[in-house]
Order: sequence, then C-alpha cells, then structure tokens
Amino acid sequence: MALDKTALDSIREIDPDGILGLIKDVIKVFIDSMPTELTELETHHMANLPLEMAQTAHRFKSSCQTVGATDMTLLLREIETKKNELTFDQRENILVQIKALAKTVESELHELIS
Repeated sequence: MALDKTALDSIREIDPDGILGLIKDVIKVFIDSMPTELTELETHHMANLPLEMAQTAHRFKSSCQTVGATDMTLLLREIETKKNELTFDQRENILVQIKALAKTVESELHELIS
C-alpha cells in the first residue's frame, strides 16, 4: 500500500458526511496534476537543473503529503533538500522510484473515489 489513508482525515473533518465532495475533489486535482509534475521533474532532471527540479519537488511534495503519498513525499523531500549533493544518477534513481510509486498511488486513489 502506497497511501497513508489517515492523511485525508483532516479533509474528512471538514466534510464528515462527504456532502461537499471535498475528498473526491482533492484526489481528482492531485491525479490530474500528477502527470504535469512528473513531466516537469523529468524535464529539469534531463536538463541537469537541480535547483529547478528541487523547486518542482517542493511543490509536488506538498500535494503528495495532502493525499497521503508518504513514500513519494520522502523521495521528493530528498530531491529538494539534497539538490546540491545528489549526482545526476542519484536523481535519476529517485525519479524512477517516484514514477513507479506514482502509478500505485494513482491506482489506490482511484479505488478510494470509485
């Protein structure tokens, strides 16, 4: 399981009966934005722009945290905080892990809203 489903509890507190559909909206926005975020990470990585990659990782990390994608959050934090220390190959390895996790996270999120 790639998701910490308790991360969505704060949203559930705002909309306990699901009447407002907040959880679905948050999940849909995340799923819709994920390809753009992954592409941006990849683009910055291939251009060897660690600072820009770190900025994208920072933004994407917050979204991942909101939906409970904890492992993705940790990997993105590593890109963000070690931007000047990681080699190209190390960033590549992290990016491969993030992309693999993204598929699992997306599948689990779809299950939550279906």
